[in-house]
Amino acid sequence: MNDSLVTVRSFRFVAEADVCQALLESEGVQCFQSNSTVVQADWLLGNAVGYIQLQVPADQAERATELLKQIPESRSDVDDAKLDENVCLSCGAKMAESSDRCEQCGWSFDDGAEPA
Repeated sequence: MNDSLVTVRSFRFVAEADVCQALLESEGVQCFQSNSTVVQADWLLGNAVGYIQLQVPADQAERATELLKQIPESRSDVDDAKLDENVCLSCGAKMAESSDRCEQCGWSFDDGAEPA
């Protein structure tokens, strides 16, 4: 039996790791969280330790990866470059840099969170 552990997904937040761990365990896949205590104690250390890592035995990694496809990756893991894009907070459409109103749905940053 191979006792090595394989990281199947990384998380910035413990709650996300807990959900995925619960899914895997409900399907009989043994799993562990690495670095969750460190990240909970000081979230700034997350980048240094690779955030919270959900690990499974190597012989169960393929099955775990397939099961985790049921739960989409966290929006917090989006490229930082995408965070700088000017997008409509109502419908998600890309907004022109010079425009303050979404051409798709009419929402504006001046309107708040509700579409116009």
